[in-house]
Amino acid sequence: MKRTKMLLFIAGLIFSNFIIAQGKLKLGINAGVNYSSIRESDNIFGETDSDFAHLTGVKFEYILNENISIITDINYEVKKTSYDVTIASSQDDLWFPYTNLKIKTNQNYLTLPLMLKFKFGNSKSFFFNGGPFLSYLLSVKSYAKGSASVDETPKFKKMDFGVSFGIGKIIALDEKNELIIELRDNFGLIDINSNLYNDFNKIKTNSLNLTVGWRFDL
Repeated sequence: MKRTKMLLFIAGLIFSNFIIAQGKLKLGINAGVNYSSIRESDNIFGETDSDFAHLTGVKFEYILNENISIITDINYEVKKTSYDVTIASSQDDLWFPYTNLKIKTNQNYLTLPLMLKFKFGNSKSFFFNGGPFLSYLLSVKSYAKGSASVDETPKFKKMDFGVSFGIGKIIALDEKNELIIELRDNFGLIDINSNLYNDFNKIKTNSLNLTVGWRFDL
C-alpha cells in the first residue's frame, strides 16, 4: 500500500510538472462582495431580506485551447440575510407592549465551483463560464443588535449544491499577469433545511458575486 501511494504521488508530481511546463495551469487569488438571498416555501417569520457580505479565495485554471478552459475556485463565502420579528416587551411597558427586532444571519461556507470558461471578443478579453458548485457549511450565526450571537448551524444541512454562471473581463497587466473582473451568480438547487425545527419549510440559497482577481502563470 505504501509503495502504491508513493508511485501515485510521484506520478502526480510528474503530471503536475508537465502541465506547468506546458503553460496550461494558471493560479490566482480573488476577493469581492456578494448579495445573498434565500428562497423559502414556508417562512413562519415572514419575508427574508437580502444583504451584502464578502468572499475571498484562490483560483485554478487549466487551459484547453485559446478559447476554452476549465476553472475552479476554493472560496470562503459569507452569505448574509435578515428578517424582522415582533416580540413582547417588558410587562411594565404599557405604552409599547411589543418590540420589533431585525435578526441577521451569517451563513459561512467553503464553495467549490467547477466550470467551463469560454473567451470571446477580438482580443479574447471577455469571457463567460458555467457549471455546478458544491458548498460545505462551516457555521451559521444569528444575532440582533445589542445581543450575543446564537449558533444555528444544526438547523441547516452541511452540503449545498447548485449551478454557477458568470461573465467577466480580462485585463492583461503583462505577459504573465492578468486582472480578472467577474460577475457570477451561484443558484442553489437543493433544500438546505435540516428539518430540525420545521419539516415543511424548504430553503434554497442564491448569491450574486462581484469579484476582482489576480491571475498569474507558474
